[in-house]
Amino acid sequence: MMRKKIPQNVAHILCVLIGLLLLVITLTIHGSTAYANIDFDACELLTLEDVQAVLAEKVEKRPGFPKNMEYEGGKIVVSRCFYDAIFSNRMVGLHVTFRPNARYPKTLKEYIELSKYEKGISKKTLEEAISVQRIGNLAVWTVSEGVGNLNVYWKDYNILVLTGTTKEDLEAAKFFAKKVINKLKRGVDYHLKKRGRLPS
Repeated sequence: MMRKKIPQNVAHILCVLIGLLLLVITLTIHGSTAYANIDFDACELLTLEDVQAVLAEKVEKRPGFPKNMEYEGGKIVVSRCFYDAIFSNRMVGLHVTFRPNARYPKTLKEYIELSKYEKGISKKTLEEAISVQRIGNLAVWTVSEGVGNLNVYWKDYNILVLTGTTKEDLEAAKFFAKKVINKLKRGVDYHLKKRGRLPS
């Protein structure tokens, strides 16, 4: 019994599909490996020298404990760092979360809708929330209980900078957030345990 010869165009399509499948598998494996190596320190992303230069006064570092957690979509990495002024009540805090494929808000409206269900955020805080331009994919400034919060969403990262509540504090928070993003862009020296490419 003779087998039917597969038409050339069909064979070509099958080859293309198989090639695409192998490419997807390769990217998935490499992507998973890169994500597995993510491990950063918030106190390196925003240093004591960075904070002292902006506040123009001496500060002391109060590192937060890093957390690595697994969830259904992959790995979550959380790192915190706090700086307290020695001779005043000024404070700067940094909270960085890496969560691959997270569904972060893309607009101020989405941010407000999502935040309605979070504990500790009042209706007044959300009503006064403002969008800050040219930082990350989305940046939102809020003031809650005497603390200014600049929430920045960039790629798979959520960068939260805590400061005072004045316009000067907002400008400082913007400067700190941009510095953190620039260091994350450089990647290797700041948050990858093993040398490799920063996940896109």
